[in-house]
Amino acid sequence: MSSVVVIIVIIALLASLVCYAFISQTLAHKREQRDRLIGALSLKARNFKFMLSGFPQGFLPPELSMLVQKSLMEIYNQLTELEPENNGHQNELQALSQQMNDARRQNTRQGSVSLENPQQISEVKACLEELHKYIHQLEEKDRIPAQTGDAHRASIRELVVGLTVDSYTIAGKQALDKDKPRLALHNLELALHLMERERQSGHFGPRITDLQTQCAALAKRIADEDDESTAPEAQPETQEGLEGEWDEYANKGGEWKKKQMYD
Repeated sequence: MSSVVVIIVIIALLASLVCYAFISQTLAHKREQRDRLIGALSLKARNFKFMLSGFPQGFLPPELSMLVQKSLMEIYNQLTELEPENNGHQNELQALSQQMNDARRQNTRQGSVSLENPQQISEVKACLEELHKYIHQLEEKDRIPAQTGDAHRASIRELVVGLTVDSYTIAGKQALDKDKPRLALHNLELALHLMERERQSGHFGPRITDLQTQCAALAKRIADEDDESTAPEAQPETQEGLEGEWDEYANKGGEWKKKQMYD
């Protein structure tokens, strides 16, 4: 074999190695990108599922609930394309489809949902914060118009106001349980003033009426207790009465003295 042939073979081998290395690196980079995308989508799916499960039944208005469900469905569609062998993604899609169908059939919100657990209120507020961020991201990507984003933010604001009212109401009940009517009235009035301020944008009519009744009853109770505490005390006994009691006691005392002397 001549030296020229050897050189050509060596060059061909080197070229093959370079091509193999390039292809391997490209494939590894694509696998890394795919794994990173799957990880990001899986994390986003968990966040959306936590959001859906974190909200009590009927808490979200239909348009916000549908937004979260559609976004979660898009995520699982992408995961199905990236991992077709994973049957879990298909199962999640089927469950979401059923939920969305149920939501479309109802398509109404049965009034506001009040929460009575401070821990649950904290968790729901965290979910609403995440939802608010997500709506802002959708606007930045032009996936929803600004008008729709404003409407969603107005709904979220109403929900946050309702949660704050729930917190004040819980604090008022706790104060009543501890027999602190003034503190209870203070918390209930805070809730009432907040709802009256947001009356134009919220649906707080029935709750406002209920709290007005509670505040009036508490104010009357406090006023009655103040009247009782400032009522005139029982008049002390007259001087003649005191002197008569003392005379009687003194007479008995005299007998006691005599007895002591004769003993």
